[in-house]
Amino acid sequence: MRHYFKYYNGFINVDENNLYLTKSGNWKEVEEIAEKNILSIENNSSQNLYRYTFYWILYTIIIVIFFKFFSLKFWIFLAIKLAIAQFLLTYFYRRDFAKSGIIPLYHVLAIEKVNKKDIKISFRNINNEQITEVLKNVDSKGIDYLTGMVSLSENF
Repeated sequence: MRHYFKYYNGFINVDENNLYLTKSGNWKEVEEIAEKNILSIENNSSQNLYRYTFYWILYTIIIVIFFKFFSLKFWIFLAIKLAIAQFLLTYFYRRDFAKSGIIPLYHVLAIEKVNKKDIKISFRNINNEQITEVLKNVDSKGIDYLTGMVSLSENF
């Protein structure tokens, strides 16, 4: 049986064998992602770093150009508008920064509730190294299902 739950940056898909972190929640996307390991986490982090760096460099260039050619009052007004626009773009494109990977359920060590909306997943990767991922703002149904799923597997 397949389930999926929304969290702040993406979706958690779960089937009988694996737990998937995806950007869209689409089961077709699951076929394209590799098993989660240190390399995939570093690749995701470096891609996010490159994107954020690109946005900030672009933002800085635009501010410098407008600062040179327009008055200070106009520049301040424009800087405020650009800051708001950047915040909105980051908010609406946050799914592009989501983590993605496959975590086999037999590698999951624990799924713990951090607070009302966040969970922490501890698991072993391909290289048998322990990794912990914190997922923020998970649906309440997802928190109940995931924590219940791990407690059921511990009983057997």
